Amino acid sequence: ADVCIDAGTQTLSGGLPAGGTYFGTAVTAGVFDPATAGAGTFSIGYAFTDANTCADTAYEDITVNPLPVVTLSTFADVCVDAGSQTLSGGLPTGGTYFGTGISSGSFDPAAAGVGTHQIGYTYADANSCTDTAYQNIVVNPLPTVTLSAFTAVCIDAGTQTLTGGLPTGGTYFGTGVTTGVFDPATAGAGSHQIGYTFVDGNACTDTAYQNLVVNPLPVVTLSAFADVCIDAGTQTLSGGLPAGGTYFGTAVTAGAFDPATAGAGTFSIGYTYADGNSCADTVYEDITVN
Repeated sequence: ADVCIDAGTQTLSGGLPAGGTYFGTAVTAGVFDPATAGAGTFSIGYAFTDANTCADTAYEDITVNPLPVVTLSTFADVCVDAGSQTLSGGLPTGGTYFGTGISSGSFDPAAAGVGTHQIGYTYADANSCTDTAYQNIVVNPLPTVTLSAFTAVCIDAGTQTLTGGLPTGGTYFGTGVTTGVFDPATAGAGSHQIGYTFVDGNACTDTAYQNLVVNPLPVVTLSAFADVCIDAGTQTLSGGLPAGGTYFGTAVTAGAFDPATAGAGTFSIGYTYADGNSCADTVYEDITVN
């Protein structure tokens, strides 16, 4: 039968009567070595001498087939979260890929894990001769991305430049976020998820998240003031809700309004209140001094 060049030594048989001698290229002590012979067709002889010292010889050819020329292109690095990768680059086509993380011609970086992995490609030709080529594929880890907790802000705090994402140089995103700046008024009151994504030198990306709470302003009201005469004496101000806020304005001291100090005319009195989140709002009412 034909043999492949890498088949290893072949013990010769088939010569009759038994007890004769095989000879020919790469034949030693009845054994033929395809690798020594090389690819090609070779004549193998079988000589037999009988009891009368009469001898004859028979010949048959043996064909040594070369291995197919198998190549495998280099693989691009992948990130560990890249998902299943359909392998290609093995020639001639129709062979089989094998190695860590490989199933049915696809490579799973997550299953293989971070590191360098050897991928093999084996191909069998029409003579059933097989050869294999190898290349390494590198699975890169994701960067370690962190994001510090955010301090709650009031809805009227104005735009906030976002910080706390590491490594630096990444991108913030989420409701109310534009080019690294968060606008509480645009986002609205409530808890909003802010993401920070970073891409490393291997083009591998990871993202960290934190919530940013936007607190609403308190609902502040102030009842209308009755007119007073200029000689009415100091007036303890009231009507501001929620209680516990601060009155301010012309001739107002420690929550009391002095018409004589203000003089005749109409004056705006303000009432400001800050809640437990340090969010404050202010309302105004006029008081007329006659």
